[in-house]
Amino acid sequence: METTGAGHAPPTGPAVHWDVADRDGTVSWPGLEGEQWTLSCDAPVRLSFSGERLVTVDVLSISDRLRGVGISGAPGRHYFDSGWLWLPLSDAPVTRQVSGPARVEVTLVGQLLVRVRFRLDPATSGEER
Repeated sequence: METTGAGHAPPTGPAVHWDVADRDGTVSWPGLEGEQWTLSCDAPVRLSFSGERLVTVDVLSISDRLRGVGISGAPGRHYFDSGWLWLPLSDAPVTRQVSGPARVEVTLVGQLLVRVRFRLDPATSGEER
């Protein structure tokens, strides 16, 4: 899923995609243009859902190169802490979580997130909460 936009206008919110069958997801923030760079790794991921809606993505072990990473439209707020990338997508109550090893790609423009893609290992299962 690709997103495009004009200039550096604050986004209306991230575009979120989760494919249950492929165990593949993307969170992207529209409206950022510029030179992009991507960090790819294998990392444990925890996904939180409210019903069928993805509400939080936690990448639990990722490079310190993401120190200070933020999101356009949220000045001064950082989403990386000591190897943990936290992406709050909604404040809806969590009803279910899925966690396990995943292939993760984080794409940035400068220190702002543009896209986070993750593909969980097919053997990953949901944990009811």
